[in-house]
Amino acid sequence: NAPAPVDVSIGANFSPVTVQAKAGQTVRWTNNDGFTHTVTGDTASGPNSETAHPGGFGTGVVYSWAVPANATSGQIFYYHCAFHGNSGGGVGLGSGMAGAIEVVP
Repeated sequence: NAPAPVDVSIGANFSPVTVQAKAGQTVRWTNNDGFTHTVTGDTASGPNSETAHPGGFGTGVVYSWAVPANATSGQIFYYHCAFHGNSGGGVGLGSGMAGAIEVVP
């Protein structure tokens, strides 16, 4: 049985900012804000809502991303909203609207 998805709410920020997920587990972001947002990975292997929702996604829309099956415990995928945050360059939490997914065993 696959583990339940990990949920992140989008409002003024990502909530929670940091989540833990296993390799292969799905992370779901729900936009509960009145503004359009993105989930933009700081590296190419991270989440990228632009593929499913070009130009961002609005209120009530859900974006899902599966942690790569080959992700290793301790690996962190940093991401940000392209409209309201800044990348941490893949090595740390960016400024503004940014979040992180930590891979756990």
